Amino acid sequence: MDLGHCGDPVLAMASPRRAHPRGGATGLALALCTAAAVLLALTGPGAATPASASGLSVGAGSTVQLGDALLALGCNDLHIEPAGMLQAQASTIQLAGNWDNRGTFDPGTGTVRVEDGCSVPEMSDVGGSNTFFDLVVTTSTGKKVRFQAGGTQTILDHLTLMGAPGNLLMIRSTMPGEQAFLNLAQTGSQQIDYVDVADNGATGRLLAPGPAATHHSIDSGNTTGWFFTFAGAVPVVSGLGLAALVLLLLGVGIRQYASGGVRGRHA
Repeated sequence: MDLGHCGDPVLAMASPRRAHPRGGATGLALALCTAAAVLLALTGPGAATPASASGLSVGAGSTVQLGDALLALGCNDLHIEPAGMLQAQASTIQLAGNWDNRGTFDPGTGTVRVEDGCSVPEMSDVGGSNTFFDLVVTTSTGKKVRFQAGGTQTILDHLTLMGAPGNLLMIRSTMPGEQAFLNLAQTGSQQIDYVDVADNGATGRLLAPGPAATHHSIDSGNTTGWFFTFAGAVPVVSGLGLAALVLLLLGVGIRQYASGGVRGRHA
């Protein structure tokens, strides 16, 4: 399903969950450019799916507004081309394929769900730097989700990363050894359990604070801001470490005193 290259079209899904071009008519299947260019099909109350197996593609110069719809893409991809815009508004987007954003994604107050739905082994790539309101990534099959290396996924409200016993959700970068970044807002909440994380940096709130084992999870390396352990607000220092610190401070004080005395005698 390709939306684009036809003179700044806007596809809107407005209450009561109908798909229609701005200023046009509503219906079960609609065309913006020509009668043959079917853009969106409503398959049931509040459900929207692509009219073809190619997924959703928002082309250059196009704007798609989802309203409060459910856009269920199944094992298909979502593409936002350069100069294309997808406005989530209050919708829910579900996909088991890839998310490729090279244009503009406006998260509104919507939810993006990356889930199972393709053949095993399952894998989804999240391309581009995106801002999500709620991002939910779940699997019961050990799915691998690769975030774009060097890119940042910002989550404004809530982040869920959830695998299953014996089938951990694998969080990876599109380039092994190079970090991708998750930025959970300081006011955001999180639910993280049964994950295997590598090549990822948390640049906002710390993710899954505490030992990895308490989250039934694995730190597979090259992670920052994950699985931090705190012991109150003050770091815990062992007796031996405290003694070494005292001796170090005494040594610094003695050197400073001696240096001051030498300068005084030569004044």
